[in-house]
Amino acid sequence: MRDWFVTSNVTRALPLVLLMQALLPSSPASASEPSTPAPSLVVVTISSLRSDRLESGSAHSSHMPYLQAMGQRGALMARARTPVPETIPALASLFTGRDPSHHGVYEDNQASDGIVSLAQRLADRGYENSAWLGDAHVAATPFLTLGITDVHPLPEKSDTALARTVVNAVGNSLAAGSRFIWIHLSGVSAPYIPQVSDLLAIRDQGRNRAWRFSMAESNRPGKPHLLPSAAVNGPMREAGFYMDSYDAAVRDLDRAIEIIETGLAPSLAASGGYMVVASVHGESLGEHGQWFSHGHTLYEEELLVPILILGPDIKPLPAPMKDSWASLNDLTPTLADLLGLEVSTGRVGDGFNLAGRLRTASAPPSRSLTSGQGRPPYSQALLSEGRFKLIVTPPRPPTIEETSAWPADGARELYELHGDPLETENLARSRGGLSHHLAIFLQRNYPPWPKTPPALDRSRRR
Repeated sequence: MRDWFVTSNVTRALPLVLLMQALLPSSPASASEPSTPAPSLVVVTISSLRSDRLESGSAHSSHMPYLQAMGQRGALMARARTPVPETIPALASLFTGRDPSHHGVYEDNQASDGIVSLAQRLADRGYENSAWLGDAHVAATPFLTLGITDVHPLPEKSDTALARTVVNAVGNSLAAGSRFIWIHLSGVSAPYIPQVSDLLAIRDQGRNRAWRFSMAESNRPGKPHLLPSAAVNGPMREAGFYMDSYDAAVRDLDRAIEIIETGLAPSLAASGGYMVVASVHGESLGEHGQWFSHGHTLYEEELLVPILILGPDIKPLPAPMKDSWASLNDLTPTLADLLGLEVSTGRVGDGFNLAGRLRTASAPPSRSLTSGQGRPPYSQALLSEGRFKLIVTPPRPPTIEETSAWPADGARELYELHGDPLETENLARSRGGLSHHLAIFLQRNYPPWPKTPPALDRSRRR
């Protein structure tokens, strides 16, 4: 078996009972059982990890040395895309392979009819499913835990503390096969968010804009890019403080992933299993005048996410072409193939089965990708087609004050991502024909989210 996981001290890591079972003859009762176990699966999801913390050559990639090294042993897609820059609907997309317009999961509601999660499919195949979730909101979303019998909400733990808890609890059980472990880490999305006192101070100042800070408003003479401090009447803190806090959390996340992989890799490899590490959305850190605004814009800093897949037949990918995007929607059909649940080639639901490409180290396919945020009739949508990206903002609700970012009649933004990766020059007027063509395509191919989410049927929880 190829050394695709960290396998030092594997023999010592496997329990004696497993070695004895391997040497003892099979009993008649087990004669009909398969000779090899079904592969186990570990999925680590992350909130707010930006792609530039994993991109080769990025000034920020030094914060995640362990995950970078893992990328040399598996398929790292550092510039994948999320269909929605919000944690819960993005997780629902990851585990169903469908856009929010199809799965319909917002918060405490059931998915649309006919939508089944990966955990439910694995449970139907006899998998034992467990989840350790570092976000209470995620743990309280019923659809995300359907098919998972053992759910551990641990929002008070740091990423590294949660990782140690998981490793101690799971032990070597993955070696027996047919185990699915989901771990959600949210430390990166927490330490740099302003405190409640900050929000009260902003409200008292008449801004009422939560933690969406404007660079223009905060860039005062002698105090560049200042954000509120934790003290209501205290001094303003520089943006660098929050940037440093973010990267400190990223480093803690990297250590947590190291703990998880080194702790679970031996038994996971024994089952021929797979490990996935995926961020579900990025984060705004000053770009486009926004701070910590994921779920409020559709710019690249919120949409680009890293995805890593490790497994016995997964080969490292070459540097992907700019137009060869992977999506969170690709993970469920890809894993269904790798685990032997279903083999479907090409497009599946709203994603693609990439298993064949990962086995041959081929780049993800070139294709159009859509994303969205918000709920209709006020939801934004975008289309990425080749090197161009169109963002469509709907007309402003009459109950909300008009701003330059949200004009009364809505807006279109067109960017050429190869020459303008930071999306600073809106070409919607100068390239009006292309903008109109892409808008028509988007309207036809990206239905809005359901206006009324289906009611939760708690009898469907397993």
